[in-house]
Amino acid sequence: FVVAADTQLNDPSGLMNPANKNPVGYDAYSVVEQMKKELRLLRPTAVLLAGDIAFGLDYQYEFEAIWNLWKDAGVPVFMVPGNHDAYACIEDRWFLGIHSDVHVGLDFFRRYLGPCYYSFRFGGIHFQAVNSADGTPERRDGFLIITENYGGDLLPEQMDWIAADLAGATGQVVPFMHHSPMGDY
Repeated sequence: FVVAADTQLNDPSGLMNPANKNPVGYDAYSVVEQMKKELRLLRPTAVLLAGDIAFGLDYQYEFEAIWNLWKDAGVPVFMVPGNHDAYACIEDRWFLGIHSDVHVGLDFFRRYLGPCYYSFRFGGIHFQAVNSADGTPERRDGFLIITENYGGDLLPEQMDWIAADLAGATGQVVPFMHHSPMGDY
């Protein structure tokens, strides 16, 4: 298995960093394409992408691109959301001429990539994909990627699902998630 995280598609910070030594700057598309080339060489059983797959500036664009980039990986890819995938804006906001409309990142994650938490058996191992960026949209509310709460959370519904899923699991259980769901950042 290969475990990776923080591809953060659409992250502009590498392009603006003068210390970046890459000849063309940071390009998340090229990074994912390079990852897929290396995965084909490694030939892992599966890939676990543990969150922050998107950056959070334009979820429609980012998650559609993520789907198109990973659909031909040539290996099963299992994803869970991270905080960058889950930001919300619960009301239209403007700041310095920049607009952030009402959105919930996890809605785009579900639309393009599937459920935010789930389990599966692979090679005799019970994997539990946990959404550590759960919680209400109000808890994840902000402006673009600026929010008061970057920390994790698990809603009671997911905790109940985790307990029920564990009760039915056999053999080794491997949970994977983005970050600690224990509260504030």
